[in-house]
Formats: sequence, C-alpha cells, structure tokens
Amino acid sequence: MTALLDLVRHGETLTPGRLIGCTDPPLSDRGRVQFARQVAGRSWDGIVASPRVRTRTSAEALAAEQQRKFKATIKAKAKAAR
Repeated sequence: MTALLDLVRHGETLTPGRLIGCTDPPLSDRGRVQFARQVAGRSWDGIVASPRVRTRTSAEALAAEQQRKFKATIKAKAKAAR
C-alpha cells in the first residue's frame, strides 16, 4: 500500500512579512484567495492541520467542501532551551 502526503501552506496572514511562529493571527482576505488557488481542482482522502487559526480554518473549509474528515493535530508546547 502506498500513501501520498501533500503539504499545503496556508496563505498570507493579517501580519504579512513577519515571522509569526507561535502567535495565531487569522488569514487575510488575500491569504484565503491564495489558499483557494492552491487547492483548486485537487482532492484528498483526509485532511490534517495544526490547531492554529490560520491553518485550522482553511482545513475545515476544505474538508467541508470536499466532504472529507478533518483532524486538528494535538497542540504541543515547545520546551524552552536551558
């Protein structure tokens, strides 16, 4: 059995041009359009995303549109370097 994994990046957030890391800004209108263009005409058997707003909302909309199951991954906190 062969599995194929696609990694799709979310679009631009409301803080464009900045590294946002652990912060959680939503996508901008432009970011929603960018994401829609990336996934147009494509289909997946399942959809998994991080729990960040910018990824989760895109994945939820895609899953609903394609009538697919969606799972948000468990949020893990990074340990601070000592």
